[in-house]
This record gives sequence, C-alpha cells and structure tokens, in this order.
Amino acid sequence: MTEKTITITGDDAIFVSDDRDECIRKTVAILTRKNADPLRRPDVKIKPAIIKVSIFLGSVLILFVLLNIFTTTKLAILVSLLAAALCLIVFLKRILVFVIHVYQRYAAESTRRRCCFTPSCSEYMLLAIDKYGAYRGFFKGVSRLFRCHYPNGGVDEP
Repeated sequence: MTEKTITITGDDAIFVSDDRDECIRKTVAILTRKNADPLRRPDVKIKPAIIKVSIFLGSVLILFVLLNIFTTTKLAILVSLLAAALCLIVFLKRILVFVIHVYQRYAAESTRRRCCFTPSCSEYMLLAIDKYGAYRGFFKGVSRLFRCHYPNGGVDEP
C-alpha cells in the first residue's frame, strides 16, 4: 500500500501526493508566495507634497504675522491655529490617501504580504475612506488593522 502525503495550507489548498518532497515544495511555494500576484506600488511624488506643505505652513505663518501686526498676539495665535485646523480638516482625505500610498510604495514586501485579509488592510482603508469619508473610513481601517492577525482572515469588504 502506497502512503499518501496530505498537506493543508492557509489558503485552503489541499495537496495529496505520493511524493512527500513534491507536496512540501508546493506548500513552501504557497507559504512564501512565490506565485502570488505582484504588489501594487502606486507612484508617489514626494517633491510636490513637500512644496504643498511648505506653502501651507508659509501661508499660516504669513497669516500669523499679519494678524499680529493688527491685533493682539493671543488673537493672532488663535486665528492662525483655527485656520490651520480648518485646512487640515478640509484636506484630511487627501492627506490620508497620500500617507497610505507612501506606505504602499515604500513598505517592504514581507510586511505588506502579512495581511490576513483580501483586500489587504491598506487597500481596505483606501476603499473605506472612499466609501465612508475620511473620518469614518479611517476608523474602519484602523479597526481592521487591529483584527489583522490569526485566526481572523478571509474576504472582508468595507
């Protein structure tokens, strides 16, 4: 009687083979994801982002200086901080998407492949931000990050 080797991997793939080495080789290929789809690496332009942040900070500084000339220092600080907070709230969605794209572009492949879910946690957060808006989508994405460990996993759409 021939002995069969059965291997069960995390991707719900089952291999039954007479050859133990072949079964081990297929399992290792799945676990190391040699046949996995290539990662999406978005094109991130850092220089324009630095220029935009510099313009933003410069405009807040100019606003502070102008207000400081015509009003008291405390009022100038308060109005400048409120203007900066308002701009951050308005552009929060863009800021979050940019930070996620930077992560997707520069994070190591081994780090990005650890996700237990489909779509990956970073893709999930992008989809959640697009579907629910910046605040609710961000918190849904963070809660998904806390669930991304064994025994959780599978398909999870926002």
